[in-house]
Amino acid sequence: MEHETVRGRLLYTSKKPEIMDKVRGGETFVITKHIDESRTLRAHCAIDENSPRVLRDSITSVDANWHPTDGFVRLTVDEKFIGSSWYRFTPNGAALQDQLAGLPAQIACAAGLTLDEFRHLHDLLGRFRANVT
Repeated sequence: MEHETVRGRLLYTSKKPEIMDKVRGGETFVITKHIDESRTLRAHCAIDENSPRVLRDSITSVDANWHPTDGFVRLTVDEKFIGSSWYRFTPNGAALQDQLAGLPAQIACAAGLTLDEFRHLHDLLGRFRANVT
């Protein structure tokens, strides 16, 4: 048996009264189901109307039990790079690498965390999740 692939496109439409149901962007996606029942989703998402125009590229994989294993996301707004992140989950924890245009420091301060604590947040959440399940 080989892997299975599904491809598709979603349209983003507006619900603002003045442009009701007008297409404002969309998403193309590919979902691959592998022989071991794991899956990978690849998506390119775009909001093309007036500012803010958003582009997001995302790849996410899950295991046979639908638990996330790894992924990557890249985001631009109005043609300006906002950030990208790569993450990986294992039975022993999680790893995160990011390149965010000044955002980690802003979020860390808003949450009352040090920047180092913020960068290790995914690892902490992974440990918490492992203890709860």
